[in-house]
Amino acid sequence: MRTTLHLLLTSVISIVFGVVGVVVGLLAELIAGVLRIFWAIVLSVMMSPFAALQLAVNGAAMYIYRICDVFYRHILFQQYRNLCAKVN
Repeated sequence: MRTTLHLLLTSVISIVFGVVGVVVGLLAELIAGVLRIFWAIVLSVMMSPFAALQLAVNGAAMYIYRICDVFYRHILFQQYRNLCAKVN
């Protein structure tokens, strides 16, 4: 009974930390994306339109990459947690 309770508590805590990590990561990426867009607008006023477009496309690609990276890390964390649960 005590071992089952310990495993349940460990699983709940790891799920909570995983969810919090994903939410914090996505919020950070959202804020970074907004700042990147704002910076692209500022630079577009100072640069040629083609250079500003190139900067915006590169920023959007990096933004999408980072969001995918957050989800990928979350999936890896879940797989690691499941592996640890099987070992225990």
